Amino acid sequence: MINLIGAFITALFLVAFVLHRPNCKWIEGELLRSQFFRVCVAIVLGLGTLDSAFSSIHFPFVLVAPVSILLIASVWTHEGGHVFWSPLGEFMAVLGGTLTQLLVPSALCIYFWWGKARTTALLALWWLGTNCFGVASYIGDARARVLPLLGGDHGRHDWAEILGEMGIIGKDLQLSWLVWSFGLVVSVASLALFVLGVPPPSSDEHLSTTE
Repeated sequence: MINLIGAFITALFLVAFVLHRPNCKWIEGELLRSQFFRVCVAIVLGLGTLDSAFSSIHFPFVLVAPVSILLIASVWTHEGGHVFWSPLGEFMAVLGGTLTQLLVPSALCIYFWWGKARTTALLALWWLGTNCFGVASYIGDARARVLPLLGGDHGRHDWAEILGEMGIIGKDLQLSWLVWSFGLVVSVASLALFVLGVPPPSSDEHLSTTE
């Protein structure tokens, strides 16, 4: 049932996105115009990154609200992914949760970058990076199985099944560390580029964002 709800919510989002195809030019104009605002956003997202990457750090909710909201979105795309990939077999149905959770922000990043909404693309890239922290925790729990699952004690543990099927469940902690490290690099790099405004827009693109 949880997977079906996730699939329904994710499908609604995808349909709405495809129908409206936002270009985020108004966001681009505001962010490109104010360096102060850009830095403020980066600070909030940076605190959220630390909160996600290091579970021992707990900032006030108001400071990490964007991460909490995206975490909910990530959960539903994950659960929906199990349904979307199920026609390809049992293994892909299990892997599809994590796969969709990472593909959605990746696709958004490519879409906005291709549409010259590069600041927004960096925010999508940051979302991808923060998603990796949750995935890393899930992978590292493959043998210990102490994380609470949405299905309760009877819920299936995706990565215990995936790594077990691949015969590398003993490598769960090493793989978890690699995914966590990748997420940290992507998150920090995307925020740094966000603050610095790299790559800088051309004069024509800047004019188009402020018209």
